[in-house]
Amino acid sequence: MKKDWKQTAAAWNLPIPAEDLEKIIPSLDGLEAGFRPLANSLDANTESAMIYKLLGPVE
Repeated sequence: MKKDWKQTAAAWNLPIPAEDLEKIIPSLDGLEAGFRPLANSLDANTESAMIYKLLGPVE
């Protein structure tokens, strides 16, 4: 499931112009795809792992 970056930016009230957000969405998708497997591999005892685990299931 792809993340809705526009919705995320709006929810965090980030001042990113729509045209700039459109330009960076492909990079954000790439980062998300790269980090998801790494987040899944974190042990709950690893520093910061709990934050990722609390954010919900990682696809």
